[in-house]
Amino acid sequence: MALALARRTTSSATPESWKAAEPAFRGGEAQPEAPGETTPESPPVGEPTSPSRRLKKRPLLIVALVIAIVLAATGYQLVPRLIAVPHPATQVVATIPVDSLFTTPVVTPDGTVYLTGRLSGEVTVIKGTQIISSFNFGDMLTTPVAAPDGTIYLARTLDKSVIGISGAHVTNKIAVGMTPQEVAVAPDGTIYVTHSSEATVSVINGTKVTATIPVGNEPQAPVVAADGTVYVPNAGDGTVSVIKGTQVAGTVTIGTDPHDLEKSSAIEDLINKIFAPDLVVTPDGTAYATSARDRTVSVIDEARVTGTIPVGNRPTTPAVAPNGAVYVPNWDDGTVTAINDNKATTIPVGKSPATPAIAPNGTVYVPNSGEGTVSVIKRTKVIATIPTGTKPGVPAVAPDGTVYVPDESDGTITVISGTKLVATIPVGALPYTPAVAPDGTVYVPDIGDGTVSVLR
Repeated sequence: MALALARRTTSSATPESWKAAEPAFRGGEAQPEAPGETTPESPPVGEPTSPSRRLKKRPLLIVALVIAIVLAATGYQLVPRLIAVPHPATQVVATIPVDSLFTTPVVTPDGTVYLTGRLSGEVTVIKGTQIISSFNFGDMLTTPVAAPDGTIYLARTLDKSVIGISGAHVTNKIAVGMTPQEVAVAPDGTIYVTHSSEATVSVINGTKVTATIPVGNEPQAPVVAADGTVYVPNAGDGTVSVIKGTQVAGTVTIGTDPHDLEKSSAIEDLINKIFAPDLVVTPDGTAYATSARDRTVSVIDEARVTGTIPVGNRPTTPAVAPNGAVYVPNWDDGTVTAINDNKATTIPVGKSPATPAIAPNGTVYVPNSGEGTVSVIKRTKVIATIPTGTKPGVPAVAPDGTVYVPDESDGTITVISGTKLVATIPVGALPYTPAVAPDGTVYVPDIGDGTVSVLR
């Protein structure tokens, strides 16, 4: 037992370190006696201890002596155990003015934050609480994405190019020849750019377009799996194109049979386009794509649909847990469908659930935008319902598991740790989904007043 609590060290224990370790062995403060228990009385001061008492204590003294000798001989030392606890960011430490119509912030591994003005063409680069650089490209820009090396890439729509930025420098500009829609970067650094009006995807290696691949109608933002497979949801025809390298490995239909699309009503067709397939990829490379029209989720593996799972009414963007479980919010039903090993469980939550956030320990946080609450789910059970602002948006999760929920109606951020409401923090107008740096600093885009609130 004692050996299991020890670790090897090259120096002997100082008195201070042993004092620090004492609570671990004493259990901290003295514990009260359990009902019915009594503590054996010590003999009065000055009165000799009976031989029987000495004999009872002798085995314990021998064991303690043996342990001490073994530890001293092997160089082990008993040390206190430190346990990390969440330290939520609950204070606004800076408010940074930026462009008012910007995209979701992107944080690179070194903590640098990038925001792009979708209409203004402005890119703002933030480090800590300071703007370290800004660019104005005078063009419509897409949401930035981060490459493994920390470079961010985004598309200039009118210029028909993709640019790379690292810190305060533009690293490259790549002409793509067609109107770019969205950008994604594979683990090996290959860049994929969708062209919605042309129904194609450009593949960029280094600084050159090496292939242009035909896909389905109106391709949206690509999703890249860990092995580099690229999934492109096509809003115009309800399909997903699967790309490996520079080749289309297959195009699969999500939900409705393509022949039924020809017979669909104008309203159904509009719904199909507005609620294009939302797609996520699990750690093992399996893709899950929603069909709002059919109320299903298609399971895609190796460029083929291997299963179709019924879900609720109007499924929106799912979220993936560390263990590969998928949680699909059903907007109209007030439910979440939990999918694990292709088995579905329906979980009642609040009104109008939006995309969940999932903590590193697998706890799921569902913002119920229609009733001002967050449902906390463990596996397939709601374990808490936490009040937020009037209209909670998509949350963000810090590395320590703290959850930050924006509320665009109230201009606040609700801070949640586990199942507890920690704080409600006033920020700017119309806060959107925050971004969290590796050190736990939180960046809240306040779209309504063109600022970023920095929380620590």
